[in-house]
Amino acid sequence: MYMYKGTFVLVVAMAVIVPRSFPQVLSPPEILDPAMRALQQKHLPELKAAAVDIASHQYPYRFYLSRKLDLTERQEQQNDQRSIRFSNFQGHTVLQVTGNYFASYSEDSMNQNERVKQTYLDVMLPILRATASRLGGETELNAFAIEIAHHVRKKVFGVAVEHPENLALIVPFATAEKIASSNNVEDQMTALLQSRVFIDGKPASFWPDPVEETPPTPPLARAIVSPPPPAIRDLSPNALGKQQTFIKG
Repeated sequence: MYMYKGTFVLVVAMAVIVPRSFPQVLSPPEILDPAMRALQQKHLPELKAAAVDIASHQYPYRFYLSRKLDLTERQEQQNDQRSIRFSNFQGHTVLQVTGNYFASYSEDSMNQNERVKQTYLDVMLPILRATASRLGGETELNAFAIEIAHHVRKKVFGVAVEHPENLALIVPFATAEKIASSNNVEDQMTALLQSRVFIDGKPASFWPDPVEETPPTPPLARAIVSPPPPAIRDLSPNALGKQQTFIKG
């Protein structure tokens, strides 16, 4: 078959520019747990549709779904990206999504809470919306488990070094459903505050935020202060007798 030179150059250029396409949903036979495998098979169309949304979303920095954390970008481009799967987390059924986000935060200008919140808003929130909006009718699903590795840079003895920081977020099903249908910023931050957060495998807390002197704005931190109860008046004969004596005297 004859190919014009110009056409050949165009095909080669497209092969260089267009990244390799990877499946991003784990195939059901690869899941060993029978219950999780059944859910994976049942929701395979929804998971594939969610994967399309996740892959096509415009992130501030490059993001890849991945079976492994802490990969270099070159490794990631050649690595298994089948990341979306049902799994068992401490006895609970979760939809697990893992990925590497190639944002590099400065430790001097962003503390840990700020870094986590930024990755949550930039990456985890779109993932929650893509998945929770499609699995609303699944009664066996308890939560969404999202694992993301981003990078942190700092200077050590004047030399710039960079290391990965692994964030895991366990979002309750009802919370994920709520934010999937909401564009309200308070709803988005509520999801973070109501979730279990792990940083490099260790539990972390975002309440209260160490950089804030007061809790976040209502309704996240609304405290209803009840008025003090009225004083109880003693109407016993003995108390009334003492009161009369005090008045006469």
